[in-house]
Amino acid sequence: MEYEFRGKDKNGEWHYGYLLVRLGIHYILSPIWEMYRGKYTKTDRLEEHEVLAKTVGQYTNFKDKDHVKAFEGDVLRDLVNNTTFVVEFDDCGFQPLAYSYALCSEYIKIIGNIHDNPNIMQNEQTPS
Repeated sequence: MEYEFRGKDKNGEWHYGYLLVRLGIHYILSPIWEMYRGKYTKTDRLEEHEVLAKTVGQYTNFKDKDHVKAFEGDVLRDLVNNTTFVVEFDDCGFQPLAYSYALCSEYIKIIGNIHDNPNIMQNEQTPS
């Protein structure tokens, strides 16, 4: 299982990495990449980014049909049933991913998230 978080800073930029909460302030610790022998490699050093707590989400270990990582707060569309849902975490895991064994990544597409577009679910049509 891969543990990764993301969070958005006050300038609207997303940061990915480890989560640190210190004195009630949320930080994402991102690996620093450096050029080495003509290509970028990840170093052992981390860069600290203060992020807005309400935007912090954990990676679900699920990737959509385009191999994009799904995080809490992402909005996914089931392309077979034309339904849309928000990824949320509860006591049993990431919902609806934990209970929906029928979800096959080749039929799921991430269409956005509730932080970049708070009205995204209002804009989605419900199936009739």
